[in-house]
Amino acid sequence: MNYVLKRAIALLFLTAIIILAANFFPVETAKAEVQKPAVVESLSDRVASAVITDLSKQTGISPEKLKITRYSRQTWSNGCLGIAKPDEICTQALVEGWRVVVSGNNRTWVYRSNRNGRIVRLEPAKK
Repeated sequence: MNYVLKRAIALLFLTAIIILAANFFPVETAKAEVQKPAVVESLSDRVASAVITDLSKQTGISPEKLKITRYSRQTWSNGCLGIAKPDEICTQALVEGWRVVVSGNNRTWVYRSNRNGRIVRLEPAKK
C-alpha cells in the first residue's frame, strides 16, 4: 500500500472515531437564558380611593392628608381577606388583592383589599 493511501485510511478512521466520540460525549454549550422583565402592576385608582376613603371615615383625617406609601399584590386566604370579624362567615377561597400601606398625621396603617377595591379591611394594630 502506498503512503498516500495509508494516510487517507488513517484520516478516515480518526474522523470516524471523532464523530462517534461526539455522539457519546456531547459537548455542552452555554445557553443565554432570556428573562422577561417582571411586570409591575400598579395599584388601581379604585383600590386607592376605597382605602383612602375608608381610612378617612374611620380616623376623621381628611383624604388630602393621607398618602399611600407602599402597596403589593397579595393572595388572601379567604373572602374576609384573612381578617374575620367575630361570628363572621367568610368564603373559603383564595382572593387576589392588595396590601396597601397608608401614612398621615405621623401614623401608619395597613389595609387589605380584594383586586378591585370592593372589599377593604384595616389590619389590626400590632401590639
